[in-house]
Amino acid sequence: MTTTPADITLVLSRLTVAANAHDQDVIADSAVDAGLMWRCPCGGTNAYGDTACGVCAAARLWTTDKTPPRYEYGKLLEDLRSALVDWFNDRSQVRRPAAVSFRVTTGYDDCPAWATWGASVHFPNSPDAIDYPHDFERTLVADALVEISEFDRPQTGDTLRVVVPALGSVPAHGDAAQGLHPAQHPLVGEYAYAVCDYAREAAQVLGDDWGSESGYIGAYGLIWGPGVPTLRLHVDHDDDLVLQLNDDADSTPHIVPLPDGA
Repeated sequence: MTTTPADITLVLSRLTVAANAHDQDVIADSAVDAGLMWRCPCGGTNAYGDTACGVCAAARLWTTDKTPPRYEYGKLLEDLRSALVDWFNDRSQVRRPAAVSFRVTTGYDDCPAWATWGASVHFPNSPDAIDYPHDFERTLVADALVEISEFDRPQTGDTLRVVVPALGSVPAHGDAAQGLHPAQHPLVGEYAYAVCDYAREAAQVLGDDWGSESGYIGAYGLIWGPGVPTLRLHVDHDDDLVLQLNDDADSTPHIVPLPDGA
């Protein structure tokens, strides 16, 4: 059975709804380190499939591969990606990067090649690369780099950057993945909307005097309006979307009917 971003979002949403404030921070930090959520430079924490930050609306960083423009690398690039996924899966205690970049070296038999050492890693919370301290020598990553080097000898100024997905989804090449609606993005599964999206749409329909706010990582939404206590929209333990008073956990929840597929 394939794990999808929708599965991850559902599990994390249920955990955060059930957790206290301290545990919510622990859950979010662990999910970010595992690559199952991402943190924007502004500090906003976002779901795995989100292409833009829910706090500042900035586009997610490091979502695309970059290769020399001379050829399409095709399966060679996917072999390298698969090797990197295996490498980081075996090192789950280490923060998982969004992408890895490799450098050109002339230290191998005087022929330019992609080096197994001196790689850089990229994380969504920064536009800057970080030096990776480990050497990929004698690994499947090294084998994939050799194949790419023999297919297309790297030249000075070339860039080889590979996205490392947490769930095995294949990102779009080049700039094609930028600026897509979540429902179109290759990393998003069956469900493209968070609960907070429904709260925001409801407030807009109710009128200018109504407002909404996203709950923790979008797991719930708050709605308020003139003369009405703040309402909480969330998914209960029976998987129903319900609306109830935010300040009274014992208040009667009202099930919100949804059309099929919503």
